[in-house]
Amino acid sequence: MNHTEGLLEKMTNKDFYDENDLRKMGFKSVGIDVRVSKTAIIKHPENVTIGNHVAIDNYVVITTKATIGNYIHIASGTIIFGGSKSLLIMEDYTFISANCTIICGSDDYSGDCLIGPTIPIEYRKVTYGTIFLQKYSGVGASSTVMPNITIGEGAVTGAGAVVTKNLDAWGIYVGVPAKFIKQRKKEIILQFADEIEKQRQIEDFVVVVSVTDEECYKVRLEKSLAKIGIKYSLIFADSSLTLSKAYNSILKYKYLNKSKYIMFVAQDVEFLDENWGKKIIDYCDQLPLMGYAGVEAKDHLNKQINYFTYPETQTMNPVEVETCDGAIAIIPTKLFLERQFDEDFPWFPVMEDYALWVSKVKNLKVYSLPLKIFNGYAGHASKWVKQFTSNTDYVSSLRKDYNRLLKKWNLPKVNTTTWA
Repeated sequence: MNHTEGLLEKMTNKDFYDENDLRKMGFKSVGIDVRVSKTAIIKHPENVTIGNHVAIDNYVVITTKATIGNYIHIASGTIIFGGSKSLLIMEDYTFISANCTIICGSDDYSGDCLIGPTIPIEYRKVTYGTIFLQKYSGVGASSTVMPNITIGEGAVTGAGAVVTKNLDAWGIYVGVPAKFIKQRKKEIILQFADEIEKQRQIEDFVVVVSVTDEECYKVRLEKSLAKIGIKYSLIFADSSLTLSKAYNSILKYKYLNKSKYIMFVAQDVEFLDENWGKKIIDYCDQLPLMGYAGVEAKDHLNKQINYFTYPETQTMNPVEVETCDGAIAIIPTKLFLERQFDEDFPWFPVMEDYALWVSKVKNLKVYSLPLKIFNGYAGHASKWVKQFTSNTDYVSSLRKDYNRLLKKWNLPKVNTTTWA
């Protein structure tokens, strides 16, 4: 049984913040399948990173910075304190049982100073530290861990232990102060964790979507996929449809909800970075309130910038923007399952429209990622658009769509000829 299953199955969804609530709370980053009780207190969410499959139960208090990995349980009544200059690190598959006290930072009780957070800092002597739980380790119920302690890989404490020094890997420790009593078996733990990691690869797939499988673009696509750097599923959307309908048609794929992000890629894009897929995952996992990510829309031939993309030059880091061009769009799968593309926009403004919905309706953020791409075969798009419009001047048709987009979102009307 999962370490959290017995408790969580008795608690209803209303006892926990939902995904939108968690994003609005301002965490540095939040993964998928995260449950935080509404009675928990996290004092500095902007300094807290939470991975995937995490449960933080009733009446947990966290006043420190925290880096919380994957498959983590912090049980009811646990207090993690020490102020915003102290740090708790919990690697994957670690746990803290009920009613524990994790002291990452502390006042000096020797008598050389005054004690307490209401005292001016010049009259206090405070130790700010780090408590580090390495993989597969855990703290038993009602235990206390003092500042600057590392609990080694696989090490655990018995109930009521007081940890005053580092614990060696795969040991079992009990008592006050905690003392080693025997080695913990690790073979089955490592075997089970390996099985979970293999299953988790399915969850973390980036689903790459291309709007066409025509031969002229396969070479460019194959070159990109050879450098993706992660496992992925590839879907060819139905290119007999308009762009928005083609992208929305992927909902028929049942395994879609196992992916973490869906990446919509125009057929004429080539990625130039090595391991670009892994870079995208790493960026998106860390970006606060990420609801949509793209890449600066830069025509490598004409050196023109799309009106909707800010800033106008690529940087070395992700940049928050109002919206991005539709050559590439990365959207969290859960968000796309909630709301698909607006089919009233048959062509390229549909991506900008989605990004604006993300920022203006969902109050999430849109980012431009520092990825190098080449987009040089737009001639195919003109032929494709002409199949679905009586206006053979497809640029004129698209300009009308952009003007409708501006009106929909109350944006100032501008000359969009730079797009063409």
